Amino acid sequence: MLIPDIETIWKIAGLPLPQCEVSFHARRKWRIDYFWPEFRLAVEIQGGMFIKGRHVTGTGSVGDMEKFNHLTLCGIRLLCFTPRQVKSGYATVFIRAFLRGETDPNLPPLPEKRPRMRRVRRSRCERTA
Repeated sequence: MLIPDIETIWKIAGLPLPQCEVSFHARRKWRIDYFWPEFRLAVEIQGGMFIKGRHVTGTGSVGDMEKFNHLTLCGIRLLCFTPRQVKSGYATVFIRAFLRGETDPNLPPLPEKRPRMRRVRRSRCERTA
């Protein structure tokens, strides 16, 4: 999944610009969302995680696993993020840490793990009033 204006996000984060939508397998039509060939690093953006998109179905997950395993056979390291993680800056901090060889980066909190506001249910008496 490509994110509009992601080049701006990479530039602001001080990351080198990756190649986009790169084919990596001779017989399959698989593509990598973003690829830094000099680092043998691929980044996949997993959209639709919270709306029951393709990546969370059984068939979609198995297909992703097959693709990801073939990336490994090709000697390519893979990082996966949600669009929210990219837009929040979490992914760029993680990628920068990878490029620097850091093993324990100081990451911001995951945007998906923010505390949710719970909806307060009103009693029947309050609803009819």
